[in-house]
Amino acid sequence: MTSRSRSASLTVLMIALLLPGYVLAKSDKHFSNRSLDGGYAGSANGTEWLQPANLSDPPGKVDVATATLFNFDGAGNLSGSITVVSQGTISPSPPGVCVYSSLGTYTVNPDGTGTATFSNTKVSGTCPDSTAAASFVLSGQGTIVNLVFTSASITPSGQGSIVSLILATTLTKQ
Repeated sequence: MTSRSRSASLTVLMIALLLPGYVLAKSDKHFSNRSLDGGYAGSANGTEWLQPANLSDPPGKVDVATATLFNFDGAGNLSGSITVVSQGTISPSPPGVCVYSSLGTYTVNPDGTGTATFSNTKVSGTCPDSTAAASFVLSGQGTIVNLVFTSASITPSGQGSIVSLILATTLTKQ
């Protein structure tokens, strides 16, 4: 075997050994806050269990449907609007439609999971202001956000409280 053929064989061997690692590294998704940039929209149906301000009254179930439009800035800040349609008979959320303006922050982990917190200020309707936290997973190279609310509270306190919230949504980049 000549020096030239040994060199060529060694080069082929190195490529064969290193290429799978390179391909694997290139296929790893490394997400960041920049992965969420622009407008995302979605809708959801869910249930809230609310405790009225008068603690002697039992908690009540409120069915909700939402339409959400969020703008993510790629730097960890979000803004947008949420429209909530509720069907229940318990204060502080009587049946009706409420529109909120939302402001918040988000963090995207390298694996595409993340968290968000936001404050919702009532624009119209009879619902009180609220805050919420959510966990999410990105898919579709960041064009889809699968989000589940992990907590929510009514502000200011004294107007009742959210005991439990079951609400998940998928937001799609617009």
